[in-house]
Amino acid sequence: MKKYLSIMALLVATQLVYGEEKKPLKFNPTNELEVLFAESSTNTESRIQFWTQLMNADVFVLGDVGQGTNATLNTWTSSKDEAAGVFTSFDKINEAMPKGTKYIKLKARVIFQSMKDENLSPIINPRFEHQIRLNVDDLELLLKSEYSKVTGNIP
Repeated sequence: MKKYLSIMALLVATQLVYGEEKKPLKFNPTNELEVLFAESSTNTESRIQFWTQLMNADVFVLGDVGQGTNATLNTWTSSKDEAAGVFTSFDKINEAMPKGTKYIKLKARVIFQSMKDENLSPIINPRFEHQIRLNVDDLELLLKSEYSKVTGNIP
């Protein structure tokens, strides 16, 4: 996986982080995974169920597939680290991003392993009122199925 940073990626990243009006989008769950995600901020049992289901779920990341098996993710750099957006459904990426934005659909476990290897921090459902930013240590715990230890940060 290659990281990609261009003017377009910066514009998309700005839209992800701030939104057009710098307000988070209302989070309306569209599937069971997103219901657990919304509940996970206040319920430990839901949080563990969310991580368990997420690791086997398809997720959507901003980027494009190049020739062969190479994928390019749109990333941006903050004062803390380099990050990439991960969306829990096709509905969420369509709601958060402008029409025509390229994305890749992958299993969460696959993309999280790649992100860990590239030292990238995923932000799950960026631009929404319910989102979480993971660090590399959180990714390591998820990949080991140690779900109760994952902390994450709410931006």
